[in-house]
Amino acid sequence: MGVDQLQPSDTTASSASLELAEGATPTGLNRPRVFTWWTPLWLFVFADLCAVLVTTFVTGRSWAFTAVAAVGVVLSLRMVNLYQRVLLPTVLSHVGRMAMGGAAGSLAAAAVTGASSSQAARFAIVLAPALFVGRAVAYRSDRRASMSQPHGAVIVGTGAAGQELVTRLIDHPEYGIVPLGFLDSDPAPLDPNLPVTLLGALPDLPEVLQRVSAQRIFLDSSSVTEQELSELLDSVVGLDIEISVLPALAQRLSSSVVVEGVAGSTVLSYRRSRHRGVSWAVKRGIDIVGALVMLVATMPICALTAVAIKLDSRGPVLFKQVRVGRYGRPFTIYKFRSMQVDADERKTLYLDLNAADGPYFKLERDPRTTRVGRIIRRYSIDEIPQVLNVLRGEMSLVGPRPALEAEVAEYPDWFRRRLAVRPGLSGLWQVSGRFLVPFAEATRLDVSYVDHWSLGLDLQILARTPAVVMSGRGAR
Repeated sequence: MGVDQLQPSDTTASSASLELAEGATPTGLNRPRVFTWWTPLWLFVFADLCAVLVTTFVTGRSWAFTAVAAVGVVLSLRMVNLYQRVLLPTVLSHVGRMAMGGAAGSLAAAAVTGASSSQAARFAIVLAPALFVGRAVAYRSDRRASMSQPHGAVIVGTGAAGQELVTRLIDHPEYGIVPLGFLDSDPAPLDPNLPVTLLGALPDLPEVLQRVSAQRIFLDSSSVTEQELSELLDSVVGLDIEISVLPALAQRLSSSVVVEGVAGSTVLSYRRSRHRGVSWAVKRGIDIVGALVMLVATMPICALTAVAIKLDSRGPVLFKQVRVGRYGRPFTIYKFRSMQVDADERKTLYLDLNAADGPYFKLERDPRTTRVGRIIRRYSIDEIPQVLNVLRGEMSLVGPRPALEAEVAEYPDWFRRRLAVRPGLSGLWQVSGRFLVPFAEATRLDVSYVDHWSLGLDLQILARTPAVVMSGRGAR
């Protein structure tokens, strides 16, 4: 599961779905996507070749070396599947494969042209960031093309997984997929908030695909039988359609699922994230180094904030509160005080004005917040003291939101999986809009992080955090 992947809903996608629900074909979905045939191949090849050329000018290598390196890089990246279309590709998820491809191309060029190993190493070192930048630009262009000319998709199956998929696709237009409606011979009740409707029964699939100009099918395997699934696949043979299968327990599967052959049978092997071992030790190392760097870098801001708090209102500079950490262990969290000292006592006066759903309590314009508090909350300056919690091993730079004891007491059993990791300064919930994200989505993001954890996911979240913090989006 990729991380760059979670934004608020887009009205264009929603309106297109609504039009279809009323029986019309959405505008922009009755023709092939712009760039569909060349984006996943030639745009990425062009970006990689530009990276090789830039590296040549920087390192001063010969044109013969450049030509061999270019061919080697393209072939290497082709072998590691970096010229295939994937939904919402990100540079961070491909860093390792791009670096390997660059190194392979450099070594091949050195072997053919007789260049020294040090020259090849220098070329590879310069080439790696050039490839990253080129792919970042290419992926951004691809994403814009996807959003301007999205795919239309039909969802087969009206079960909970299929309906949740529709909600997510509408909420995330950056995937370039607009849900057009459902097909099901024995439909379950549809969520009335979904802006799509039932398009027909399962045997109607070929006719519906032609009628609504769909380019993709999502098959919910938990809503159809094996025989029905086989018949559906047979019915679309010969059609230019992309088929995706939503497996049972899809929400519990991580992005590290691989397809394997076992004694002639095809199986999905689930590599569950492990919260121990070398990778977990590296995560802790990143936490310590990152927290120390943040502590030193933010000292001037912390000093100014402390003075401003003391001048603005009476009370201590730091606010302390008990939160629940890994394995349910309570710990004291530190923040710069952003509210008046009697904020907790006055909370009951504003319960009817709560703007957050679920167990959260947030007001749009909380009168208990101080003048300085409004500023430091908007830019998350109030959370800087939590680096002390990170250094003490109670929190991590990345993880689920640190929960209150009262919230944890209300958790259903399945949600307690979020307690398997340390809470974080940042996380999927934070970079996805903070309090703009509904509670149900926030819980899903927390559990998804735990189930899909990897160092790559942490790096993606850390890379997105500064922009989110500076924008102040979702802060209250």
